[in-house]
Amino acid sequence: MHIDVHAYVGHWPFRQLRGNTCRDLVERLDAFGIDQAWVGNINGMFYKNCQKANEELAAAAAAFPGRLVPFTTLNPTYPDWEYDLDICVNRLGMKGLRLYPQYHGYDAGDEACMAIVQAAQAHGLPVAFTMRLVDERQQSWIDPAKRLGMEQIAQVVEKAPSGKYLVLHAYPSDLKSRAAKQAMKKANVLFDTVYGSGVPVGFINAYPLKTAINEFGPGKFAFGTATPFRDYESHILRIETFREADAELKAALYGGNAEGFLR
Repeated sequence: MHIDVHAYVGHWPFRQLRGNTCRDLVERLDAFGIDQAWVGNINGMFYKNCQKANEELAAAAAAFPGRLVPFTTLNPTYPDWEYDLDICVNRLGMKGLRLYPQYHGYDAGDEACMAIVQAAQAHGLPVAFTMRLVDERQQSWIDPAKRLGMEQIAQVVEKAPSGKYLVLHAYPSDLKSRAAKQAMKKANVLFDTVYGSGVPVGFINAYPLKTAINEFGPGKFAFGTATPFRDYESHILRIETFREADAELKAALYGGNAEGFLR
């Protein structure tokens, strides 16, 4: 089974996105032989009440059962998020939680963040953090977000090590401290391959998959594309050009590591 663990629908307020509906996404999956995508609604980053974006996503994704797995987006500084989380899990069928501290005005690891992380764990949901949505060099002057550091995400994992975590737009090379690396190695964490490269690289927007897998283990990585922000084919090529990866490792990256990760 081939799974894209990092996909979106919805509107980005700073530039027009093409193919940003659930139907568009499924057509893209079909075109590239991908069985399933884990998807969040971009609108949830910008609506004052995130729950409206979750309701939109649940309604649209319901037309494609088994193909699209919806992740809720919630802001732990917004009143009654606990109620919304319960609705998302028990009525809307959400299978994971995406958090955006850089857009919702709190710090990863602070009291509000840890409260919703622990609540998600109680529901059996993996928690996803996204380092960034777009390259800072292309960022709109009215986009307030800063890059969420890998070390900041590691602090959350250290505080709540029993949960499941998904790091999107992951850049594991940015984990510098020994404590942060150990926290990520011990925890149930998946890094997406959006910035992974099958060939040796040494620049800011890519990390060599071989080096990262040698450090963190082959079970820590999962295919992701960040569609529709980024093109689809290049992310398949990132794995296909990984010559040191045998068929078993490629199967793990494309879906094996992601299967069974959700409750």
